[in-house]
Amino acid sequence: MLVAVGALAALLSGCGSDGDDGVAGDGSTAADQAPSLPAEGDDATGGCALVSADEAAGIVGEEIVATTEMGTGCQWALPTAGAWYDWQSFPSEVYDENLAIASDSGGFAVRTIDGLGDTAFVRLQLSPAGAEISGETWVLVGDTAFHVRTSAAGWTADIEAAQRALAELIVDRI
Repeated sequence: MLVAVGALAALLSGCGSDGDDGVAGDGSTAADQAPSLPAEGDDATGGCALVSADEAAGIVGEEIVATTEMGTGCQWALPTAGAWYDWQSFPSEVYDENLAIASDSGGFAVRTIDGLGDTAFVRLQLSPAGAEISGETWVLVGDTAFHVRTSAAGWTADIEAAQRALAELIVDRI
């Protein structure tokens, strides 16, 4: 198990993302950088091997109805149509880029998180009135960055706590 997790961490440390904010500084994307990840367990492979559906359900407090590999992470679908949590890894420069974008542009707020990875922050999207609409938890560990996010409407203390708990579990395993 430890060898498999170590191999997974080594593979994830160079991954990008095919998401809207996952273009690496050299212009490459996850499709360019993502290696095929090793299988572990009965059904879990790649990024989904890092956190099981049962572990994710225990953290978010809802049943996980489907699990989807994301190349450099995993998505856990919730019973509500269109609702999910996910995590994706990125090259470390994507962490810095997202911190700068959130810090320098209107419509976002940044809250630092102490004691998570080497450094971490929550990037909050704000309504025109300044209300917190949604957020992503970004973490940097060595040369690997990742975020945890959800499609759930609104931003609550429960969602923030679930994102942090998922992030802590991922940090412990990479």
